[in-house]
Amino acid sequence: MQRLVVVLAFIFAVLLGVAVAANLLGSKASPASTPPPASGSAASLPASSSAPPSAPPSESASASPSAPPSPTLSPTPVPTTSITFVQLGLDATTDANGITRAVSLVAQTGTVTVRLRTESGGNSVACLTADGQQLACHTGISSTLTGVIKKATSNVQVTLRGAASATPVVNVTITFPSAKPKVTIRNARFDGTDAPATNGLQVVTTPRVKGSYHVAAAWGGHPFLYEVDLIEQGGPGLRTVKPTTSATKVSLSFAVTPPHGWMIVLKNTENGFGVTPLTATFTWP
Repeated sequence: MQRLVVVLAFIFAVLLGVAVAANLLGSKASPASTPPPASGSAASLPASSSAPPSAPPSESASASPSAPPSPTLSPTPVPTTSITFVQLGLDATTDANGITRAVSLVAQTGTVTVRLRTESGGNSVACLTADGQQLACHTGISSTLTGVIKKATSNVQVTLRGAASATPVVNVTITFPSAKPKVTIRNARFDGTDAPATNGLQVVTTPRVKGSYHVAAAWGGHPFLYEVDLIEQGGPGLRTVKPTTSATKVSLSFAVTPPHGWMIVLKNTENGFGVTPLTATFTWP
């Protein structure tokens, strides 16, 4: 009987231990209640919003298209023109009383070209200067002189003389850049009908547009009767001015049109009395 009580007591103690142990394990396994997150806290944000979105690129950071470069304008080339002195008689270098023919003009930026061809009488000395500086010089039956004008304008001069004792008769063409051409020849001759090789001038120019061809000339203090002819080269144009009163100078304007050249002939219609210097200026459109 005593053993039975002991066995029952042992069994009871075991069952009680098991119950206590089970109770303790169940309390540990129960999760602790977690309070709900506060409204607006970081925990309420979605995972993709954990980092703030990057700011949009500013307008200043974007590359703005650069303005196209301004075009470089090339200077407008100055138009060229030409004048030809036909059958111009020259004095010999050895002639103590002889005078060098001097043709002056204003040239703009570009090239000046002088072409001389002798009709008779031997060699000529032709020289080209600009602003007092010699650009070219040549002696011969024919010559071609070239000079480059780099300035906006330059005072150009062409000098002509017979070489040594030669007294040549020449044709001289001067081509030069100029918007408003004006050419003056000094020390030409107005010696009269007794000296046809040195009696006045024959000058050809070609107008670029319709306009006025003007000639102004003076031949010293002695009055002469004179004649001026305007002749269209290759065309029908012709005008003659032949005063009946002698004079020491003349100034005339004629209407001209392209494309033909126009020759002005200025001559002394009297016999003359020897060397008579002549200065003449020509302007054309």
